[in-house]
Amino acid sequence: MGLQERRLVHQLQTEILPGYQMLLRQRSGGADVRWVVDWDSFAECDRAALEKVEPLAFQTVVEAIAAICVDDFGIETVKSEFKEVRLKHDRIPETVSIAFVNGMLNFRADFSQVSATDISADGVREAIENGM
Repeated sequence: MGLQERRLVHQLQTEILPGYQMLLRQRSGGADVRWVVDWDSFAECDRAALEKVEPLAFQTVVEAIAAICVDDFGIETVKSEFKEVRLKHDRIPETVSIAFVNGMLNFRADFSQVSATDISADGVREAIENGM
C-alpha cells in the first residue's frame, strides 16, 4: 500500500466512516450500530478499490437501513436487533457474501472486482430483513 492509499484509508477511518455512522443513527431513529472494519484486509488494495468502499459499503448499508426504517415497526426492529456491521475486503469468491446473522451484518466483498451492479441497497436491505 502506497502513501496515497494509506491517506485514503486514514480518511475513510477518521472522516468518512464517522459521518456514515451518524447518518445511520439518524436514519434508524437512534440505533447504536457498531461498525467493525477489518482495515488490514484492505492492505493490498489499490486506490480504485479503496474508493469503492464508501459508495458500495458505507452508503449502501445506510440506504438499506433507511429503507427498512420507513415506519415505527422497522425502526424498533432495527434498534432492537441490529448491533454491528462487519466489513472485510475478501478476494476469495467462495467467501464473498452479505448476510445478517445474530444482529450482525457480515459484509465481505472483493472491492478490487466488485461494481455498483453487484451490490445494491436493495440487496443489502433484503439480506438484513431475511436475517431479522
